[in-house]
Amino acid sequence: WEKKAYKGGELAGKILGVLGIGYVGARVAEKAAALGMKVLACDPLVSPEKAQERGAEPCELERLISQCDYISLHLPKNEHTAGLLNAGAFARMKPGVFLINCARGGIVVEADLLQALETGQVAGAGIDVYETEPPTDWALIKHPAVIATPHIGAATAEAQIVVAEMIRTKAKRRLRAFPPAFWASPKVSARTPKGVTSNIQPTTFIVRSEHFWKNLQRTSLRRSVDRLAPREKASAPRKS
Repeated sequence: WEKKAYKGGELAGKILGVLGIGYVGARVAEKAAALGMKVLACDPLVSPEKAQERGAEPCELERLISQCDYISLHLPKNEHTAGLLNAGAFARMKPGVFLINCARGGIVVEADLLQALETGQVAGAGIDVYETEPPTDWALIKHPAVIATPHIGAATAEAQIVVAEMIRTKAKRRLRAFPPAFWASPKVSARTPKGVTSNIQPTTFIVRSEHFWKNLQRTSLRRSVDRLAPREKASAPRKS
C-alpha cells in the first residue's frame, strides 16, 4: 500500500506538443484542451489557420521541443521524419518531459530515448510502435518509466466496427462505379454465375452467398465478362 510511490501530476495547466495535427492529432488536441492543457502543434503540411481551427497554437519544431511538458507524435514515417527525435532533440527538451509515440516506429531513436530515460531528461514514455516489430531489444520496453503496448492503438471493438463499415462503404462505391469482370481467389471454391458461358475457368468466379450475388449489378458484370471472353454463339442453320 505504497501510496507515495504512485504520486502523479495534473494535466491541467501543462503544455502538450502535438507533432502532426491531422485527423488523429486534432482529436488529441481537442481532448487535451478539455483537460485544461495548452496545445502547441507543429505540422508543415497544415496551415497556421487550420491548426488554430483544430484547437492548437501553431509553432516551429524547436519551440515545441523546448517548451512542452508532454509530446505526442502523430506523423508518418518518411525520409523527413525518420530519426526525428534523437539524442540532440532529447537534450533540447524540457527536463522531465513525457513522450507518447502511437504513430510509427523509427521516428524516435530508441537507443537515445532509453539513454534520456536513464538520465531523467525524459520522465516517462508511452510507446505503441517500434523500430522493429516485434521488438528484438527489450531494454526500452522493460524500463520502469515506460508503458509499452504491441502496436494496438486502434485495437478496440468499436474501432474494428468502424473499419469494417468503411471497407463496406468503399467496396460498394467501387462496385457501382467499376463492376468487376470476375472475382478471383485460389483459396475459395467457386461456380460460374448463372447464364454466363465463356472460356474463363469456372474457378475464376466466386459467390460467397446468394445475397451477395443478388446485390451485384448482374447486367454490367456479364457485359464485362463478355468483353473479356465473348460467348460462343451457335451459327444458325443455313437454308438449303
